[in-house]
Amino acid sequence: MAAFSPDGHTLATAGEDQVVRLWNTADPAHPTPLGPPLTGAGNVAAFSPDGHTLATAGEDQVVRLWNMTDPTHPSPLGPPLTGAGYRAAFSPDGHTLATADFNGTIRLWNLPRLVLTGHTASAETLAFSPDGRTLATAGEDRVVRLWNTSDPTRPMPLATALVGHRRTIRSVAFSPDGRTVASTGDDLTVRLWNTQGPARGTPSHGHDIEAVGTSVAFSPDGHTLATADTELWSAAGLARLKPLAVPEADGLSTSVAFSQDGRLLATAKQDATVSLTNVADPRRPRRLAVLEGHEQAVRTAAFSPDGHLLASGGDDRTVRLWDVTDADRPALAAPPLTGHSGAVRAVAFSPDGQTLATASDDRTVRLWDISDPAHPTLRGTPLAGHTGPVTGMAFSPDGRTLATTSADRTVRLWIMDPEQAVQRICRTIGPLTREQWRRHVPGLAYRATCPAR
Repeated sequence: MAAFSPDGHTLATAGEDQVVRLWNTADPAHPTPLGPPLTGAGNVAAFSPDGHTLATAGEDQVVRLWNMTDPTHPSPLGPPLTGAGYRAAFSPDGHTLATADFNGTIRLWNLPRLVLTGHTASAETLAFSPDGRTLATAGEDRVVRLWNTSDPTRPMPLATALVGHRRTIRSVAFSPDGRTVASTGDDLTVRLWNTQGPARGTPSHGHDIEAVGTSVAFSPDGHTLATADTELWSAAGLARLKPLAVPEADGLSTSVAFSQDGRLLATAKQDATVSLTNVADPRRPRRLAVLEGHEQAVRTAAFSPDGHLLASGGDDRTVRLWDVTDADRPALAAPPLTGHSGAVRAVAFSPDGQTLATASDDRTVRLWDISDPAHPTLRGTPLAGHTGPVTGMAFSPDGRTLATTSADRTVRLWIMDPEQAVQRICRTIGPLTREQWRRHVPGLAYRATCPAR
């Protein structure tokens, strides 16, 4: 069986050997192979209407979904649909997948777009707008993408990719008024993008600044922009950026974060430390303390909403919670959080401050109950689904959605509201066993909720 992508540039062929092969048919007279064969994928293939997803099915009655944003490197999208059938077809809007099994049973699978495809290389960073209605993502493909997340179960792309960076983008941040996105990365520049009106996605006044670091953050009042080279910039009006000051620096920085009141700046460093700087007057920053304890480079740091805690994570695969109530005398609030088998790439507090999320190269996200900061405990089982390191993470402002980026080139939206999660899972895969419930809906007592199909 064979199927063309909607644009006609890619052909998928599937044979009785259960191998799916992809071909570049931009020149129909001279088709060429694309990427490695998908061994064991099946003998049926179907493209979604947008061409970003390929469904394959075979005699094992397992339907697999593949990310086809870069057809030279197709990657799995989520777990296989076991027992779904040996035939598959998408609805015209791409939101439903129909499958048929050997018994003649037809199943309809709701496919809410909780896996965002579009990046053609590792997705490295993301940020929600202050109102939660827009998500910005960026990565190794050197573009910033904007998504409408007004309904997080139906995210949709906005505008076109924001192009301008010459190398990997490592960090994006929204201004507090939501009108501007700042991005920075390995090309050592910060670019400003207008996200409003008919010119959505055009650079704001085309203004760039040179920066040594690869992280960027706005102060809560929007007046100051910090970069991971520990420079502070006046962001008033966002029409022009003017250097304010350079806090004391003693090592390459990897990440910056402001406290909620804007008085403190945390800087994670490759020398295994985190520095705390008083930036109440950004023209006269004052170093307060250097937090020591990590054994390898620190990759990420974030303040709790109330400003009393600072979380840091790094290459030593641990997360540390610091009590910074007295920023002049910070101290560990709890023993190191362990369990990740790879470097910790991102940490994020939920808006209510009760949960800490940690993301790692081990492809998982862990959720920690920190209602008692001295005794944090793991909530449920780790969130799994990415097929590459989890590189970035952010909670939506209402705390009901957690977004993650990954080296697998996808962005995932995780529903944090258990009741909403149950409804979505029921629509997608039907009644859950107790084990499936424990994996997908941690922290909520099991009950038979889904109606029989």
